[in-house]
Amino acid sequence: MPLELSDSARSLLRLRYLRRDEEGRIIETAEELFWRVARAVAAAEDAFPRGPRSAEIAEKFYELMTTLRFLPTYSSTDQRGNAARATLRLFRHTGS
Repeated sequence: MPLELSDSARSLLRLRYLRRDEEGRIIETAEELFWRVARAVAAAEDAFPRGPRSAEIAEKFYELMTTLRFLPTYSSTDQRGNAARATLRLFRHTGS
């Protein structure tokens, strides 16, 4: 399922969240950003005794984010690119 975002949302991602190279050129897509964040958030699962499950959990996080039912805040998507170290604050869209 392709990621459906408004032009404004894509513009905001380009301005603030997508990774850039040393010269300031964007080097990832919105979809890659969502995968990067999903994998970083899910990586914590590998520390539990049940064994590595981060790939499975990352897929679930990705699906939740791309359907806009779950969106992390800025600190977990910023240019540092290391959501595992960032303070994670989460928002869940409940629909109105």
